[in-house]
Amino acid sequence: MKWIESLNQLPIVLGIFLVIVGFIMYRFPPKNINFFIGYRTPRSMMSQQHWDFSQKYAASEMMRSGIALLPISLLGLITEVPDFAMNIIIIVFILVPILRTEIALRKKFPSIKQ
Repeated sequence: MKWIESLNQLPIVLGIFLVIVGFIMYRFPPKNINFFIGYRTPRSMMSQQHWDFSQKYAASEMMRSGIALLPISLLGLITEVPDFAMNIIIIVFILVPILRTEIALRKKFPSIKQ
């Protein structure tokens, strides 16, 4: 089975991983700000309100990204997709939840500059 040996199966694994980890994070978000688990960026760690919002939002975005990645990853099983294209797809589907969460944090908690 040639598809087992190729990079084309990685998006399926990543999609399933994102859905599972997102679901676990959504159901059991870290309660307190910490440096070990959860969605950790400087903006998400600014306050407990930032933290609570970002944990749920990032988890739902991870699940969305994983679900969206699954049908796209079937292309890798049906046709031969170049490795560089698969790498780009993987990077995009990892970065999109981060970017969307940071944008949502910025909108929900606008910083007041004086």
